[in-house]
Amino acid sequence: MQSPTPPKNVAYAAFSSPGKKEAGSSPSTTTTHLPSPPLEPPILIQRASRISSHQQLLPPIAIAPRDSVAGNATTAPSFRGRVSSFASNKSAGVPDDTTGKMKINMGKERSLGTDVKYRPDFKFNMELALRTAVGVVLASLVMTKASGNSNNALISSNSHRKQWYFFPEWYILGGLSYVATATVFGCGKNIGSTIRELYQQISGVGMALLYNLLIFSYFEPQVFNTKADLIVATTDGTLTHITRAFSGNPYWVHQRDFFTILPFIMLFTLMTLVLPLETNTKKYMLGNNLYFALTLVSPNDFTNPAVLKTPGDDFYKTNNILRNLVVYMMLGVTGACIAQLMLWFPYPIFAIRKLQEKTTGCAESIQEALNLIVDSYCFKNKDVEHMNFLKLKLKRKFDVAIAKHAEMTALLNDVWWEQLVGLHIPLKFRLSAVKPFIDLYGSQIENLRAMNQAIVLERYESLHELFMKSIQKEVYVVQLHATKLLDEISLNVHNGTTAMDLDGMAKLEKSMEGLLTHFQQTQNRVYKKHKPTASQVEANIPLNLFLFSLQSYCATLLEFQEKFNGKTHHTGRRVFKFLKTTLSTFVDKGKYPMDKLQMAFKVWIAILVACFFSVYTFGYSSTTAGAVAYVMGNHIGGSFSVTANRVGGVIAGSIIPSICLFYICSYACTSSLVVAITSYTILFVWVTFSMYIKWKGGFEAYAGLISAFTATQVLLKGCDGCQTGTVAPISSYSNLAQMSLGIVLFIIVEMMICPQSAMALLRLNVQKQLKYYQQCFQVLVEDTLAHDGLVVDGDTTAADEIKDIVQKKLPALLVEQAALLKEAAFEPLLWKPPFSTQKYEAVLDCCQRLLNNTLVLYKLTQWYKTRMEAKKEPAVVVDDETKDTTTVATVEAQPPVEPWGFSTVEVGRAINDTFDTLHHLFGDNFTYADGDQTALFMQMKEAFRLADTDCSGEIDADEVKCMIQMIFAQSGAVKVDAIDTYVAEFMRVVDKDESGKVSLEEFIDALEHGLQLQVQVFQHRSKKVAALMPTIGEEGSRNSTETDADAVRRKRQSRQSQQRTSDQQTQPLVPQRLSSQMQDEDAMTRAHDMLNVDSFSLPEIAQAMRTTYATWLMDQKRYEKSSMEELLLLNCLISGVSGFARNLAHLEEMTVQQ
Repeated sequence: MQSPTPPKNVAYAAFSSPGKKEAGSSPSTTTTHLPSPPLEPPILIQRASRISSHQQLLPPIAIAPRDSVAGNATTAPSFRGRVSSFASNKSAGVPDDTTGKMKINMGKERSLGTDVKYRPDFKFNMELALRTAVGVVLASLVMTKASGNSNNALISSNSHRKQWYFFPEWYILGGLSYVATATVFGCGKNIGSTIRELYQQISGVGMALLYNLLIFSYFEPQVFNTKADLIVATTDGTLTHITRAFSGNPYWVHQRDFFTILPFIMLFTLMTLVLPLETNTKKYMLGNNLYFALTLVSPNDFTNPAVLKTPGDDFYKTNNILRNLVVYMMLGVTGACIAQLMLWFPYPIFAIRKLQEKTTGCAESIQEALNLIVDSYCFKNKDVEHMNFLKLKLKRKFDVAIAKHAEMTALLNDVWWEQLVGLHIPLKFRLSAVKPFIDLYGSQIENLRAMNQAIVLERYESLHELFMKSIQKEVYVVQLHATKLLDEISLNVHNGTTAMDLDGMAKLEKSMEGLLTHFQQTQNRVYKKHKPTASQVEANIPLNLFLFSLQSYCATLLEFQEKFNGKTHHTGRRVFKFLKTTLSTFVDKGKYPMDKLQMAFKVWIAILVACFFSVYTFGYSSTTAGAVAYVMGNHIGGSFSVTANRVGGVIAGSIIPSICLFYICSYACTSSLVVAITSYTILFVWVTFSMYIKWKGGFEAYAGLISAFTATQVLLKGCDGCQTGTVAPISSYSNLAQMSLGIVLFIIVEMMICPQSAMALLRLNVQKQLKYYQQCFQVLVEDTLAHDGLVVDGDTTAADEIKDIVQKKLPALLVEQAALLKEAAFEPLLWKPPFSTQKYEAVLDCCQRLLNNTLVLYKLTQWYKTRMEAKKEPAVVVDDETKDTTTVATVEAQPPVEPWGFSTVEVGRAINDTFDTLHHLFGDNFTYADGDQTALFMQMKEAFRLADTDCSGEIDADEVKCMIQMIFAQSGAVKVDAIDTYVAEFMRVVDKDESGKVSLEEFIDALEHGLQLQVQVFQHRSKKVAALMPTIGEEGSRNSTETDADAVRRKRQSRQSQQRTSDQQTQPLVPQRLSSQMQDEDAMTRAHDMLNVDSFSLPEIAQAMRTTYATWLMDQKRYEKSSMEELLLLNCLISGVSGFARNLAHLEEMTVQQ
């Protein structure tokens, strides 16, 4: 940290108001050379700058009071003309006699970047694509044919000729393109991810290999020793001739062998799907097991399925078959090793280095956001809603920070694999130190978002300016010490420290305590002196949220050392702990949820059906069954997005490469060298293009991977028809058909067995979150308020459950909600209503804000509990006779806590009722409801809520009376007769169970059946007036010869006729018998719409609660009697309740959108 004392012989710009000048200076002088003054501790905020090494570093800005500068005897005038945004800088009661000192320096470069014409990651993604393409071409070299087989003719395994240059003649299993396929699937963005893919490939193929070695060691498919035995088998039904094959070439099926091996295939499939293994490992296990079993059980030649195996051939004996399986496994390992090699040359791409680059800038990015938030809150007196640039800048910084945290979290998995093979030693990296630092980064983002929420809520009224004048300096001191401590933590982490001893903790803790204490003193002084109104006190509540969020930010830093030192940094212990945790997952019931078992059963059924198609239609090809295994993936709520990508990738990788292969084989068959060069060139270009699409990310990334895989299969197939001159590369189309059939099979099974669409699961996900948020609200808010903030010792189960919900369950549900939102956008609608992506994105945003609000409340209650427990100190009791001392735990003397006199029952009931309403709206009943239906239900709920004044969930007779009186008042009636009669009639019609109270269900049922309140307003008319004005609703004017008595009789008859008609049709809720006074008056009748609801009432109830709280706080100066912890708890709880109300009302608004 640089010294605040400026160096000698440095020019400072001294600013003063026009019309006055410094003593002893000429009028034209604006710059003076001052000696080093004894400044008060200035507030220095250092920010990183990038300047050349030969440029002299200038000291940071130092601001000090004018009177502390030696040699300045004059007093500068006030800065009345400054912009109003800086008005809060001036201290109350302090004369404007300060001067600013400025140094001009070059800060961090901020390039516009207008000259960039491509994506920032274009070069890196293209480099990865080129490396993958080179690896695929290298992997294709294993398919080099033997010297005597260069004419591209298809050679049968029965010929016993050496087919491949790198393999012995006894290898007959084929599938050499698996090397290139393994290279495509094995390449990652860094060495760590490639090591993971290598491990998963070896694990998946290895387990499938061991299983098949065990099976075929005891079960040997029937091999015919003589040609006569083969002829008998074809005639007695042992071999079934399939003449209608998809490829057009007939083949044979050995049904006994197939039905013998099928149970073992499905047993292995079921175990793989159910066990908690990695998704890619499952894919490799299922795909290779299907390939091994279906290929080995086939009675046809492995290379040319159109012919049967040669009778008595030793190549088809068990020993040679097992050798072929081992070689096939090595093909996959070779492909993965080639993919690994590509990540090392021409230079290695380490995940460790990538993570180090990210974590190095974590402290700076957090400090920049903190500086921006503190500066905006402390020095601005303008509503953030009117500061567009600030609002957008904060949003952009949070978006970048969240994306950076997600990227670092993803890199941790790749770094783990690099550390597993010892790469962390030469790179001097310690994962056990960096991971807690990344968690700290994520926690500080949440704290900063809470501080930003205070900025959004703040309206910058007069009280805010008064408070800021008093606590500005303390806030900046806390900010300074927090910045220094974060830098110290970052330095220790990147130096690989295993035991921290931070120097800045004491200063930060002391400054934060001083800020809170000073804030309470300032609050008492300001409230006592200025006597603010309840609305002013209410407007100052966000300041408490800001200070607590700042305290939470500092507490997170202070707690880091203890958490870090409690971590296990010894490699051996960490490996043992990892193995123990991994093995425990296999017996953990939580790893076998019902939805996972249902999905496993669906995939199992689809693979079973696909096996029959593979054997009886596609000549024992495992492509159809393998497509099901690859499509099922790890996608919640269907595989429509995966299906779309896979179909698109298969089509892209089949059509164009097949056309290219057709022309290559048609015009270059005579030269195998030309065929190879041309095919590999096209393969290189196509794989580069496809893999770039994969590496750039986005929705179509999976399609790029499948396109590269399919093109590899097509182009490496070669020219099979060169020897006959009939080139027809239909193999790629057969491959496309088989993959498409597998995908369709899985979709059909998924829709027939316990169908669960992504949209339904998305709504269920929101329901779960609402349930958890309601539980958190009841524990964190209602229980705390019910106990008046007192810490209740006892069962900690509820606290542990809330901690698990807030820190694990809700974040996991948010991640799942985002994934389901993307998946739901690709589901076919069919009979379903249109899916609104914009609506559910807004719902996701609301859920995220609810989580932030809940996190603040959880930290608040934990902080308050810790503070209250810290005030318990041991008391020493001395025995008068023995003089022995005994330590007794007691609570220090505290004044009796006054019960909190403000009520939150109404808002609590309203919030719980809103939770129940939203849970119902996201349920099955409203899955296919449109916006109008949802809006009608919401209006019914709001109408009921307005009538239910005590928020009891039922409407009693008194509340019905109040409702009817309000309706009459809205209709213009001043005097209401027979009000009790109307109440009784309403209860008779609506209260079906005659309980004396109307439930919500009864109220909605009455409205659905056309409940209508018709109000008749009677106005007394004199004869003269009645004669001059016709009655509303009459047709035409009265005859001039008609007497007044006749007119009265006619009107009475007309009203009675209308009354009878209305009784027969609408049954209005008005008494049948009218008083004689009413019968002599003119009547206006109108129907009152009970669903005429202007807005959601929850924000208004929350506003009333805040006003009630502010009034209670100012009454009898309760703010002076309450402790700092109690005031902070109360204000933040009130702010949290308002946050719940605001977000829930916004969610209600989102539900009525289409």
